[in-house]
Amino acid sequence: CYTAAATAQPNMTSAQLALGLAYLQRRTWAFAEQALSNALRLDPSRPRIALRGLVEAQRRQDDREGALKTLDELTERFPDELDAFGLRAELRLQAGDRAGALADLGHALDRQPRHVSSLRRLAALLVGEGRAPEAKARLDKALESAPKDHDVWALRLQLAGAF
Repeated sequence: CYTAAATAQPNMTSAQLALGLAYLQRRTWAFAEQALSNALRLDPSRPRIALRGLVEAQRRQDDREGALKTLDELTERFPDELDAFGLRAELRLQAGDRAGALADLGHALDRQPRHVSSLRRLAALLVGEGRAPEAKARLDKALESAPKDHDVWALRLQLAGAF
């Protein structure tokens, strides 16, 4: 159905986007990347969902550079996309860019101090570098703003042995 629509209307953004998302669900990463790239080329507004999908397709094909480039655009256009900062931090760590990873996690946590996935990544990174007191301080800071946040407490208790 989506393939027919995209073939019949190759310059229709919604058809390319729907096709790309369908390919993502089928885990046919190269086809998803092609369709999502087409959708982004056709739509100057560069929809968030298309950028997210493109990152996933690129990651699944081990295209770290492509995924980082797309994540750069996603985080620039949508600075509230906190999970994108966390994902970019993860990819930067894989590339050996610890400073870039720390900056991304710091940005996410500056915007949302209790963003648990960013807290988890940051704490693991800091503990792994022997900087457990910094990790503890960041978690304690998050708990100061929300002392009853179960997820942050669970992370704090999980990492208690590292402090």
